[in-house]
Amino acid sequence: MFSARNWLQALAVVVPFLFVSSAFAFVVDDDDVPDVMARVARISYVDDDVQIKHEGYDDWEKATLNLPLMEGDEITTSNFAKLEIQFDSRTFVRVQEKSLLRITTLQDSGIALSLPQGTMTIRVFDFSKDRSYLEVDIPNTTIALQRSGVYRIDTGDKDSAEARVRVTDGGEARVYSDTSGFTIKSGRASTIYLTGSNAGEWENFDASAFSDSFDSWTSDRDTVIAKRLDNAYYDKYYDRDIYGAEDLNDYGDWVYSRSYGYVWRPSRLSIQGYADWSPYRYGHWRWLPAYGWTWVNDEPWGWATYHYGRWVWDGGVWSWAPYGYYRYHRSWWQPALVVLNVLGGNVCWYPLPYYSHYYNYNWNHHHNGSWNGNRKGANGRGPIAAPTPDPGTITARRDRSRKPIATDAVPPGGVVMVSGEEFGRGRGGIRRPPLDVARTILSHDPETIETPPILPRIEQVRSKVTKEILAETPPIIQIDRTVKTGAGERVANKPLDEDLRRTRIYGNRPPLEVQNPTPRTAVPTGSAPLDQPKETRRTGAVNRPASRPVETRENTTPPIIAPRTEDRKADTSSPKEERRVERPRTEEPRTETPRRIESPKYEPPPTRTETPRNDPPKSVEPRSEPPKRSEPPPQKTEPRSEPKVEKPSAPSAPRKKDGR
Repeated sequence: MFSARNWLQALAVVVPFLFVSSAFAFVVDDDDVPDVMARVARISYVDDDVQIKHEGYDDWEKATLNLPLMEGDEITTSNFAKLEIQFDSRTFVRVQEKSLLRITTLQDSGIALSLPQGTMTIRVFDFSKDRSYLEVDIPNTTIALQRSGVYRIDTGDKDSAEARVRVTDGGEARVYSDTSGFTIKSGRASTIYLTGSNAGEWENFDASAFSDSFDSWTSDRDTVIAKRLDNAYYDKYYDRDIYGAEDLNDYGDWVYSRSYGYVWRPSRLSIQGYADWSPYRYGHWRWLPAYGWTWVNDEPWGWATYHYGRWVWDGGVWSWAPYGYYRYHRSWWQPALVVLNVLGGNVCWYPLPYYSHYYNYNWNHHHNGSWNGNRKGANGRGPIAAPTPDPGTITARRDRSRKPIATDAVPPGGVVMVSGEEFGRGRGGIRRPPLDVARTILSHDPETIETPPILPRIEQVRSKVTKEILAETPPIIQIDRTVKTGAGERVANKPLDEDLRRTRIYGNRPPLEVQNPTPRTAVPTGSAPLDQPKETRRTGAVNRPASRPVETRENTTPPIIAPRTEDRKADTSSPKEERRVERPRTEEPRTETPRRIESPKYEPPPTRTETPRNDPPKSVEPRSEPPKRSEPPPQKTEPRSEPKVEKPSAPSAPRKKDGR
């Protein structure tokens, strides 16, 4: 049994956790999703003149840090310009000067880019093609990434006849032209011929063969990003959908709040350059085709804090919480997390409170103008579970009518405004409203607003947009719309890799299925492995269809010319040797030639030894050897050998003696 002291000790341990759980409680709404779920990238570094153009619009705009990019956008870089685009916590694309880049596809399923001209580098961490794809289209060629690594692609200008692809740091890519395809491994590079008689062909070489100042800059950026990612709090304070949060460590600190758990607070040094700083005051409004009016902040660290989570007034200072009280199954990107209203011809806004649902101030640009402050839409991309922020929280569902008591009242100093005539035209005109106006704006609960604001459309303000947004001059790059990029026609939200692999490499035939060979048993040292089964080594890249049965020795009889009857009795050679025997000859087989009567059988008298004429000639010795089977014996030796056998006789000896 527990004593009173033991009970008090147990309560001392449990009660603090109960208070912590209730303080950080949140509600997950399964059916609640944003009105727009289009994926967005951001400009994480920009230097010099970089311009962008949204799909469906003719005007070019100036790029700025933390500017959102979407599917269909085009980006150009002028002389000496550099650009870095962050697509998520793992993928970074860098573009050199005098380049043109198009974002062809930007979905959760994958990314497809088009580089008609210029130079780019892709740095991808923890890449898995089973999770998503990443492909780049260049003139008449498609490059499909297979692994994490660094990829540099050079296409030259619009008249260039060749392109180069380099793979380093453990990467691997498949390259497809109009007629073929091949793989580039890490540490290798390839020159691809785009035009001329060699179009579609390539030459491989070592990746270290070329390097320039652009490589040095990308290497420096890799070092900076790698350090930030190592110190990031992914899957601890925030999930990986809140990409860009790794920048916060350099500009502030993570602190523990009794009301909101771990929050981030900007340091005094990071905001001292802004007079009377508050969230959503220093920046400007830009138009994104899919979302409408979007906030673009001036602070270099503000990407995550202005598009995810909530700003809260806690302990007399502003802090950022990665999540609000009401959250989705995943952290969706939002154009701005503010409460926005129009009052007296002025547009006023302030940070969305922690205990409020998402407030859609762009309602008149979505769903044909229908209004629902907490609209529910179809989740086209599928929910992804977000990790529970540290410390642990509870996820009990609660009725919206039982809204918790707000403890995060926004101070009047958190409200900013701009006149309706200047809204969306640039950075100018944003200021503090009078105190009474600020209090009036804060008195309206965003959960109960019945008359939402009606913001102007981009067509109404486009002609009055300042030069800090619209480009004064068009891009210096001469864009040729007739240049075809990619090795095939793209289908929406679908990679080209497997289709091109099947058509360019395998010719629409199934690839060869390699089977494990039959294991060979160990052979004792010194013995010949004659009884070992032979492994059949398959050849080819595809399974070839059998057009006719394969002929074997069992089912095929080779044509053999039948020899004559007398040849069959005397010759036992193989069929191949029979075909080489001359048929016109009628003599017996030449196998008896060594038995001819020659000098060894002849015994001359002793007195004839001094006469060399009657000695058997030395040239006869080779003839005593049996001729090769493949060649008949020479005919000239036959008439000479017969007279020599008959010439020796008894009368010949006395004639030689008479001659003496």
